[in-house]
Order: sequence, then structure tokens, then C-alpha cells
Amino acid sequence: ATPNVCAGCCNLGVLIGEVNEIVGKFKRKTMLTQQHNDKALALSALCGDLSKIVHESAVVVDEKVAFDTNLERKIKENLFSCGINCVDALVYLKCNKLEKITLTVFSSTDNSTLLEVLFDTTHTNFEVLEENTAVKNGFKSVTFSKSARYEVMYGGYGGKKPNSDISGDTYLINKVKNVVLFAISDGMGSGVEAHKKSELALDMIEDFFYLGLDSEFCISNVNNLLLSQGDEIFSALDLGIVNLQNGRLDLIKLGSTCSYIIRRGELIKVEPKSMPLGMLEELKVNSFSFNLVEGDCVALFSDGVVDSFPDGEVLESVLRSLPNLNPQLMAKIVVDQAQSYCKNGAKDDMTALVLRIVKKL
Repeated sequence: ATPNVCAGCCNLGVLIGEVNEIVGKFKRKTMLTQQHNDKALALSALCGDLSKIVHESAVVVDEKVAFDTNLERKIKENLFSCGINCVDALVYLKCNKLEKITLTVFSSTDNSTLLEVLFDTTHTNFEVLEENTAVKNGFKSVTFSKSARYEVMYGGYGGKKPNSDISGDTYLINKVKNVVLFAISDGMGSGVEAHKKSELALDMIEDFFYLGLDSEFCISNVNNLLLSQGDEIFSALDLGIVNLQNGRLDLIKLGSTCSYIIRRGELIKVEPKSMPLGMLEELKVNSFSFNLVEGDCVALFSDGVVDSFPDGEVLESVLRSLPNLNPQLMAKIVVDQAQSYCKNGAKDDMTALVLRIVKKL
């Protein structure tokens, strides 16, 4: 308060209290306004790319679906020769490739018998995708999709930086049909804000993944959203996509540390080449492709793990010596080894994610 106000005020304490309350209300209003502005910017960024998202979705929906009438007839004949009356058979083709088969048969028909006939007819393994017993009385409709050649085992392990409320690293593993998405997002710094940023990036990528959109297109939109936040908290990203039908691995690395493919004690090193998410408007996405074979392990790490080792050779020696254990234990061994080199406590959050591909039984 100014000297004139103080000199002429008989109840200065009440006056100061009222002024402080007004200042507090103003600060809260300013903070809420900033939060609304941040949300508006984020919404604007998403709306700006909405037409692209709709277009990409339309391309997927617009893919031509055809039917193979010759194969349909052959399946019905082979089923009939096995004593199975098939009322209807539909063979769906997408991009001239066999996509799925739907058969309408008696409800008492064993699905395992149907699978055997389909394999004998098409020389392709199938699995039951959907079964509908409400077609009409006494019948059921069974839809089969091509069975995956591989399946995955995985494990993640990590820990937060000492004196930090929560780890700034987040990771995910998700499967949609015959494709597995796995990723580590490392928010720059540590604590709540870094965790929110890394979690936001993975949540958006996962949502786009469900839509079946192109991975580079998805990452571009996530990058735009992070830029719109304007708080200069970036997120390094390690993203892998495995096709379980053919074992193809696509890796995308943005500001992340080295990743490794472990194959019978030998290592394939994948080095980062791009900047983190939320740093540049024009984001150059570098992707790497590999053909995995049974037993291959893919190991992703946040920089807290890699930077804790004396050098890359020590880390690679640990990876080569990993026993053929479950991926969860393999991830824990690497993180424990990294922490053993931190005499005064870890300097950053640590996360390890290990995925192994195996033949499906």
C-alpha cells in the first residue's frame, strides 16, 4: 500500500486482505485463461489436420473389396464331400489378396473341422475371427481370418529418478488384429510435466493406430499437437510395429537412444537420426525395416538406461550375455545393471522394453 493509503486507513489489515484476495482471483483467472488458450491451440492444430485424417480414413474405407466365386464354390464342394452342408460361402479379397472367409453352416458343425477343410482347400492357416449363432434357427455364420505366423512375448521394466514424483517415461504394447505396436516415449526432463507430455504422445499414436492410419502421418499430427502446447517440453520416441503374419519390423526413432535386435547372441544396432517430437515444425521421420525370425528380441531403452552405462560397448556386452529368459526378466537385468553404475543415484528416469517374436503354435 502507498504511504497516503496507509496513513489514512484505520483498518489496514482488512484492506490488505481484500487486496490480496483480489490479486489471487486475478491470478487464478489468468491461469484458467492460459489453460483455455492452450486447449484452443491444441484443438486448432487437430482441426487443421482433420481433413487429412478424414482423407486417410476414406482411403482405407475406399479400398476395393472383391469376392472369389471360384474359391467359394470349391470350399462348398470340399465341405460337402466331408458331410458338411454349407448354405453360403463368401471369400473376401482386398487388393487381390485373400482377406477373410465367412461360412454359413449348421450350428452343430465343429469349427475345427471347418478350419481343416479351409487349410486343405487354400493351403493357408485360418483362425476364427467371429461367430454369429443368430443368423437363423439351426444355423450359424463363422468368419475366419488368416492366422498369424508369429506371436510375441514382451516385458517392460523401469524406475523413476530419485526425488521425482513420477517417471517421465511411458511405454505401451498393443495388438490390433495381426499387428503389434510397441513404443517408449521419453518426456524431456522428469516428473509430472515430462510424464504428461510422453503419455499424451503415446495416447495419440495409439488412437491413430486403431484407425489404421499411416504411421508417419500419425507422428506428424502428434508433433503438431505438441508444438501447439508452446511449453518447450519435448518427447523422444521409439516406436516399433511388428506384422505377425510375416515378421516384418518397422522402427521409427525420434530423438531416442540406440535400439537393438538380439539374434542368437549377435546384435543389430539401430541408431537415432531424427529430432524429438515437439521440437521442429518440419519433422523428418526416419524409419528402419527388418525381417525378424523366430527367437529374435527387440530391445528399446530410454536415454536414462543407455547414458548410465560407462559406454556403448558395456551395454552391448550385457545384451550379448543375456540368457534366453522371458523378456520381462531381460528388461529388469539391463535396468539393474544400469542402476549399478549410478553411485549417487540415477540421473534420469529409466525404462527398458523387450519384445521377443516366436512361432505361433
